Amino acid sequence: MEGAFSELEYGYALLKKRLMELMPRPGRYASGLAGVTLFRGEEAARLESAFCPPSVGVVVQGFEEAVMGAETHACGRGLYLLNCAGMPCSFLVREAGEKIPFLSMALELRAPLLFQLMAELPGKGGLLPPPSESALRTARMTPELLCAFLRLVDAAGDADKAKVLAPMIVREIHFYLLIGPLGSCLRNFYTPGTPAAQIAQATVYMRAHCGERLRMESLARLANMAESTFSRNFRKVTSLSPLQFHKRLKLHEARRLMILEKCSAATACTAVGYESRQQFTREYKRLFGRPPMRDIMEGGGV
Repeated sequence: MEGAFSELEYGYALLKKRLMELMPRPGRYASGLAGVTLFRGEEAARLESAFCPPSVGVVVQGFEEAVMGAETHACGRGLYLLNCAGMPCSFLVREAGEKIPFLSMALELRAPLLFQLMAELPGKGGLLPPPSESALRTARMTPELLCAFLRLVDAAGDADKAKVLAPMIVREIHFYLLIGPLGSCLRNFYTPGTPAAQIAQATVYMRAHCGERLRMESLARLANMAESTFSRNFRKVTSLSPLQFHKRLKLHEARRLMILEKCSAATACTAVGYESRQQFTREYKRLFGRPPMRDIMEGGGV
């Protein structure tokens, strides 16, 4: 046990050093590897809201809280955060400063890799949990998983390693996730026909059609469930009702349009299906803490 602890501490020290080199200033960084993002923060108590794809996140230094609906998950060194389905989330950095910045990284999950590994590892990861459960979970970090993340960051700085080794390391990380304590949760979301997988499929559809008026019966039919069963399972997975989830998707998409596509607030409001500009501004401020244009001017991120 002591050896594993020391190995983890050594791994975190190396990963911290590498991330500090790659991120000289606060901000969100593209690593150069597909699906791998890095983050450095120096301001505590700053709330960041974003749509998060299925992913695994690692805090290397500092402490944060991940909020999904009514759920809050604390994550710091020694833990990893697993998001099994695309969700609108908020992240509150609790420990950060100029001298001791908050450092983290995230890897988007690859569904084809998970399907392939699940076929090669039948029965690994324990028994399936109850039919539906929260998509956002934390678990203890292992030396093997942390070492894989360290090697992935190292590969980001070398074109040949990025091309040849990074895909193998990404596969290795998926392997460790599947055989780890949250492996059964992953299997539940990526096994066709399970309630969790059906809810995840519904969330993908909702995001693709976030600017449209969605009907509960249509969503329930898509998930192959009765409306009452769909609503109950949806709340278990996302901690939100379908209506609340759809509203947050609209607001996150509007924010993306304004930041990445330079749309005006009025254009974004209309694009995501709001008929009232006042209602859009009010709900946007409630979710992101600032009205649309002020949020964008002050550096809101996606």
